[in-house]
Amino acid sequence: MRKVFISSVVTDFEEFRKAAKTAVEIMGDKPIMSENFGARPYSSDIACVSEVESSDVYVLIMGSEYGYLTPERISVTHKEYCVARELGKPILAFIQDCEKEEAQIKFQKEVEDYQSGLYRAKFADPNGLKDEIIKGLRELHLMEQAAPPEIFEKRIETALKQIKGFSFFDGTELLVVWWPQPTRNIDIVSLEAKLDEKFTEMCSNKLAIMRDGYEPELKRDWTGIRSQKNTLAYFDDGLIVFILNPIIKKVGLIFSDHFASPSRIKELCLGAYEIFEGNNGWCYIGLENMDNVFVHELPESGNSISFSMDQEDSASFNRLFIPITPTVYNQWIDMCINRFKRIFSQ
Repeated sequence: MRKVFISSVVTDFEEFRKAAKTAVEIMGDKPIMSENFGARPYSSDIACVSEVESSDVYVLIMGSEYGYLTPERISVTHKEYCVARELGKPILAFIQDCEKEEAQIKFQKEVEDYQSGLYRAKFADPNGLKDEIIKGLRELHLMEQAAPPEIFEKRIETALKQIKGFSFFDGTELLVVWWPQPTRNIDIVSLEAKLDEKFTEMCSNKLAIMRDGYEPELKRDWTGIRSQKNTLAYFDDGLIVFILNPIIKKVGLIFSDHFASPSRIKELCLGAYEIFEGNNGWCYIGLENMDNVFVHELPESGNSISFSMDQEDSASFNRLFIPITPTVYNQWIDMCINRFKRIFSQ
């Protein structure tokens, strides 16, 4: 049973706090609420912070009011949030769709700008809040049941060895990997009958070109599509692997194959997202074989280029999404690309 701290203003918010308490109890967890603290030998804000520290999950409910100010000149709720964030607690934030005080608007922006370990949802009334908290706690449970990052990384390594045993391209590669959590059983033999449909889907999402056609890959442990320098592979545990070419050759530009275009990387990552299956899972984005290749848009012209002598050959990032949404995924792609730019700079 998880201890779930419910954080919000108390005055005139009783119905919402009651709904939150009900939601936590429905999920079989223990709600921790300031109303139940009883007498303490120290101030109420210190008591709240102490309970946040000992809780497993922090639920933040944001209404119209910022709330009572502590000696630090921030509200008690804001202070509790800062403590939960500093301790790396799972944070579930629920934001009421209503007019807000100026200080609450600033606090909301701070919450929305924080990406790591945060689930967010909006609500209008107590019943809506109850439903959203149940959903958030359920998704947090899924996250807790997900494979750890080292298992995901090992799974990628195994899959790439299987795919690249039949390698067709040894140039620069963009790898996009999706592994749903929990894993799902895929009948890869039955899937082989749908490869025409899958190839059409790749083309519509700019991961392949229809006129290039494709070769089916019908292997023992995976099945998929090979089209020119792009591959899509499906495994029976739901793992999906894309090996894609981020290089855009430009006629008249001798060194165009030394540039992995950020806009093309993003286009490919977004296209891959349209083929992901499931709402929860691990995602991986990586660049390989980057020797003398820079993450930069193609120059308009020029036939000379200087090479970095100590550039890394590969880099990758992964993240567990519970759930994955277009907005959050988009933001993560941008973060990855900015890091790639720094790593693979001219």
